[in-house]
Amino acid sequence: MDEIKTAMIDHSPTLGKLFAALANAQKTIGLAHKGATAHKYKYADLPEVYEVSRGPLTENGLCITSFPDGVDGLVNVLGHSSGEYMMTRAQMPPRDKTPQSIGAALTYMRRYAHAAIAGVATTDDKHIENKEAKKRTKVSDAPSNEARWSKVKAAFAFYGIDEQTLLADKAIGVKVEDLNEGHFEFLHKWYMECQSAASS
Repeated sequence: MDEIKTAMIDHSPTLGKLFAALANAQKTIGLAHKGATAHKYKYADLPEVYEVSRGPLTENGLCITSFPDGVDGLVNVLGHSSGEYMMTRAQMPPRDKTPQSIGAALTYMRRYAHAAIAGVATTDDKHIENKEAKKRTKVSDAPSNEARWSKVKAAFAFYGIDEQTLLADKAIGVKVEDLNEGHFEFLHKWYMECQSAASS
């Protein structure tokens, strides 16, 4: 196969929301494992590239879709739920005009385009991939102190409890404005226990 030629062909008037969402998605996009082999080379196949990126992309309102353009072209669109988008065109002539060669060239371009647009890197080490992906997911999934405190205050209001009284009763001994990470962990756990009791 010849080299891939790419070019930006269109984008929405604004891209701020799209880039913000992509940056957030890339916090949790893992490394694609080179589990496939062809012509003595190892590579991450298309399903693997999809596997590590689709979740983070869709969770942030992003999608990547591709459309064949003739026998040697592929139009790729990175879209956001806001309507913002970026469109590129990749071109790589197949080895011949048989359906198999054309399909192989399109799959090849789809794999490289998707990885490039989403920011997917590859690795030979499956353990590194899993470790890094879990690390990024753990950081991303951790609720912020602001979010946790919002839930705790909602529980205070629901149960008619004065927040300062609760803090004193639990022997935390600090003012609300002085709460630190440990206090939030404790109160968030208390909130979840209250929710469980209320639903039982």
